[in-house]
Amino acid sequence: MKRTTVLRRSAFILFAGAISWPALAGPDSDMLKRSGLLGRWSIDCKRPPGKANVYYAYIASVDEFPVQTEQGYYDDETVVSQLRDVRIKSSTLVEYTSVGAKSTLYITELVEGRRRRTWSSVNKNGAVYVKDGLQNGQQTSWFEKCTP
Repeated sequence: MKRTTVLRRSAFILFAGAISWPALAGPDSDMLKRSGLLGRWSIDCKRPPGKANVYYAYIASVDEFPVQTEQGYYDDETVVSQLRDVRIKSSTLVEYTSVGAKSTLYITELVEGRRRRTWSSVNKNGAVYVKDGLQNGQQTSWFEKCTP
């Protein structure tokens, strides 16, 4: 076999392998960073985690999907979800798919500087939990950024 044929086949295999990798891992973390969501958030950063003061952390990843952790609502349990398809929809709206062990949610966050709140939340079956910043007729809570 000629050397040029081997090089062409090797280049093709490398190219084919490159396009089959999960392409969203890096871009999702990048979008999360660009959106301003990276870091730890709570209703009151001076108080400890609890049902009335849940902490959320948005964590980037270089080799997998970024994650969101939720601490406080379920007592000592920390809930971890993968964040996929992170998109900046406008200067204040960020969308992502949250994939957890028990549910998949399509979420839009309203981000204004160092505060954020859920603007919409719909599960994979279409059940709406939050619409236009309202949950059960009440405005969703604002969370402040606890870390830079």
